[in-house]
Amino acid sequence: MTASLTEPELHTQLIPFDHTYILFDPNDPFSLPIAIFSILPILILVFLFSWFVTTREIEPCFMALGQTINDIISIIFKKIVKFERPKVGQIFKTDGGLVYGMPSSHSQFVAFFTTYLVLKMCLQWPHRLSPSALAGSIALVLVSFALVVYSRLYFQYHTVAQCVVGCLLGLFLGSGYFLTVSLARDIGIVDWVLSWNIAGCFSMKDSFNSQHYPTLEKERQDWLDQK
Repeated sequence: MTASLTEPELHTQLIPFDHTYILFDPNDPFSLPIAIFSILPILILVFLFSWFVTTREIEPCFMALGQTINDIISIIFKKIVKFERPKVGQIFKTDGGLVYGMPSSHSQFVAFFTTYLVLKMCLQWPHRLSPSALAGSIALVLVSFALVVYSRLYFQYHTVAQCVVGCLLGLFLGSGYFLTVSLARDIGIVDWVLSWNIAGCFSMKDSFNSQHYPTLEKERQDWLDQK
């Protein structure tokens, strides 16, 4: 008969959920805002889900799928490299997968998201390369990219090298995934997917491409024409 575990023994088997386990200094006025930026990847996923629910566009589905692939690659990379996190400020367990920090998954996540969305805004959306598109791209890089990466260094969850590798890997994968999705549109794979019955059940569409992306003015005019 297997002996039951005592409470201390049971707690030693628990591990933190990597994307939410953040400790901050309540006496540091900058600590809480930086901690909030550290969980931005979760907010991005909520945004993608809300975007799909409210618009039924297939674009957020592509982005969520890309982020999933990106995260899986990050986990595999960590298992292979087995480069530990910084010892100073280390709050993770000393064994298991969470002890590895190369590459920084947060850095890789936001680099992938930023790269994909900036390429989308500058190359495929209406008024591409306009001042508004360039300003939006810069703001996206500064907010989602720089601050999230900085938060991982601020809380000493990663070294500079781990964040740099995460950013480079996310940049490479984000660019490659953008090219793959664009090619899938050009050769008709996206239209083929949207012809599936399940896509019809969810009323899915693909108006967020370079030819048919509706501007707010166009949507308003269509609404006025239907009155």
